Amino acid sequence: AWDWHEGRRLFRVTLAGEPLFLRYSGGGSWLMLGESAWQGLRLLAAADGSPIAFHPEGFGIVGFAEVSRSERTILTYLPSGRLQYWEASSGNLTTERGAAPYLSGLRVSRDRRYAAGTNGSEVLLVDLVTGATRARFGLAGVRSLDLSPTGDEIACVAPSAAGGLELSRWTLAGDSFFRRTDAAADGFTVVRYAGTALITGSGAGLQVVTAAGETITLARDVLADITGVAVEDTLLAAASPEWIWVFRRPADGGAGRLAD
Repeated sequence: AWDWHEGRRLFRVTLAGEPLFLRYSGGGSWLMLGESAWQGLRLLAAADGSPIAFHPEGFGIVGFAEVSRSERTILTYLPSGRLQYWEASSGNLTTERGAAPYLSGLRVSRDRRYAAGTNGSEVLLVDLVTGATRARFGLAGVRSLDLSPTGDEIACVAPSAAGGLELSRWTLAGDSFFRRTDAAADGFTVVRYAGTALITGSGAGLQVVTAAGETITLARDVLADITGVAVEDTLLAAASPEWIWVFRRPADGGAGRLAD
């Protein structure tokens, strides 16, 4: 874990294998990761990586976790298809719901009500309160997906009929998704929402795809693939196998004029 502003490493923790997920809690206090182990959820202090005791007994493999804004409640998703709500201070289970099994790549809406994920052949929108699947659409081999801040659109990178990777956008109407045929493009490997636009990464660099489907190049890099993108307010982070860069968007919001 790194302090990107100072360029200083905060800590390093050795893992038994590739984590099923890795993310910070909403308040930034914890780093959460899932492991293929009986004690499947690990919580680390964000400042120094020290372990945080949570639940004394193992509860199985955890495929995803989310934390309430107050950091009083932890939600875990088990690949077997269970949503579990835990009291963070005591580790007690408070609520459990059934949900669709074997979901991966989960992305949560800004209000924390819904999550989008894939089971390999479909993309599903799951109600995190009830566990019910609100809507779904068929799309195999999804490599990257994101749920819009408003929760009514999903963007996916998946294999196209021609054999490459294709970006598609799907709009929610009632309880059904409809593909937007005007917003597809080839060659992308990762996608993240930035408001109504999309930040996309590929071997060619970074692009913005506007709500109308126009593609604008932010930066080109012929040396490294963009393997990860994160967007939060005025900051954008891009990762390759060799580095991570953090950019600050200017106040006028101009695409293609990222500074720092």
